[in-house]
Amino acid sequence: MARTYTRRFALSGFLDDTWKVTPRLTLNLGLRYELAPPINERYGRMYNYVPEFGKIIVANPGNIAGYDKMVAARGLQSKLAPASDVGLPSSLVYTDYTNFAPRFGFAWRPLADNKSVIRGGYGVFYTGTALDRVQNALMTQFPVTEAGGYSRLASRPDLMTWDNPFPSAQESLSGFTGGGMDIHAPTGYLQSYNLTVERDLGRGAVLEVGYVGSKGTSLPRTFDWNQPRRTIQSYLNNVSVNNTRPEPLLGVFRYYASNSNSIYNAGQIQLRKRGGGGTFYRISYSYAKAIDEASQPSGAGSGGFSYTGNSTALDPDNLRLERGRADYDRRHTVTAAFSWQLPFGRGRRFLPTSKGVPQAFLGGWQLSGTAMASSGAPITPSTATVDENLGESVRPNRIGSGIWATEPAGKRGVDYAWFDKSAFVSVPHCVSVTAGCPADKYGFLPFAKGNSGRNILDGPGLFYINTAMLKNFSMREGRYFQLRLEAFNIMNHANFRLPNKNFDTLPGGFITSVAGTGSGGPRLFQAALKFSF
Repeated sequence: MARTYTRRFALSGFLDDTWKVTPRLTLNLGLRYELAPPINERYGRMYNYVPEFGKIIVANPGNIAGYDKMVAARGLQSKLAPASDVGLPSSLVYTDYTNFAPRFGFAWRPLADNKSVIRGGYGVFYTGTALDRVQNALMTQFPVTEAGGYSRLASRPDLMTWDNPFPSAQESLSGFTGGGMDIHAPTGYLQSYNLTVERDLGRGAVLEVGYVGSKGTSLPRTFDWNQPRRTIQSYLNNVSVNNTRPEPLLGVFRYYASNSNSIYNAGQIQLRKRGGGGTFYRISYSYAKAIDEASQPSGAGSGGFSYTGNSTALDPDNLRLERGRADYDRRHTVTAAFSWQLPFGRGRRFLPTSKGVPQAFLGGWQLSGTAMASSGAPITPSTATVDENLGESVRPNRIGSGIWATEPAGKRGVDYAWFDKSAFVSVPHCVSVTAGCPADKYGFLPFAKGNSGRNILDGPGLFYINTAMLKNFSMREGRYFQLRLEAFNIMNHANFRLPNKNFDTLPGGFITSVAGTGSGGPRLFQAALKFSF
């Protein structure tokens, strides 16, 4: 068991000034600086595989019990070195001192009627570090802890005795199952920008049209840096798979880098209106596109692009192959919200905002709700069973669009596959060392990466309406009961999750689950009674 004592501090400061240039133009200027040194382990029980040195660097081997014995037992003396030998700090990662984040915003009323406002802004925002990822990958495995095991030998029950319950002859030692992190990794940051035009239409109605965008740079990602580099030549020469790794002695391990990028652009339009008595409505539409190389730091993804082992990347030498639509990409999105004081009931009096319930209506019933409709999340067609040792790839080759030209009869994703599975073929495999590795009928060769991209098809769309009715019953000053009746997905519209991503199996392309409650799942009614005081 590894007990870690992680330490970290962060400093930040900012300057901000609002300048009213003219009665109609206001500027906001700011600059923020963030200093966030990497994590330290109090006793130096931390390691990091550094490709530049070709070694596992340990912060302070002297504080690791049995360190020399553990390393010698695995024959890895040449692959480990203390941080002091290579000039690395105790955190094993250099601090990024360049985290300056400028901010700018403006608001301008161009017309004399003061009913139109143009607003815009730009800002840089830095990411943090997920402490659990660093702790699990760089502090809890060999060479900090012994992670071996013992197995029995049925024909030799005498091997285990009271004096020697753990015989060394039956001990199996784990390899290096930790990870590495870029020692010069810059801090990830997001540039966010927007420009909107807002117009007062009168009678409480406002129309807003705008553009919103962001660009992520140096975002974190995870992949197996030591993934085997298999080739046709290595297969024909009978080179073992492990010997095609850059570090054959170390096996699979996760590497944390800050080289993922993202970009998001959206055009938005919104109409909102507030009436008397707390009644209002808002409806918004967004046309957007989101592209990235990793939607999560772990490298996993809801779009179905999971790989064997810990690789989470098709090719560690060409991470740009992961560039595609983000898991959260939705081309079209419509949202709406409303609240209506029903024209019946008594006691049309409002609780003051100082009581913590602004616009709470006493006596009468209030109907409110939200609605959402969006196009589907992206999905990555994949191969179900892969033998990478023979040259196959988890991503197939694409020979068609994957979109049905003429859909079969029935319900898509239920009676027939959600996508056209015939548009994909598996990457071929080598027949044998003697028979060779011929191309398939489309000219595709074994050990080539499948040309089908990440998140290339749309999954099912989403539509639901959630509603609520409430009534407040006053007892005395500052105290009241609230009765609330709610319905989720009141239309009971069927909203499905992504279908099975495999193109080469019978269940492939079929839907097997529905959305969760509150976000498009099966219709649900609930009632609640709340007492506020």
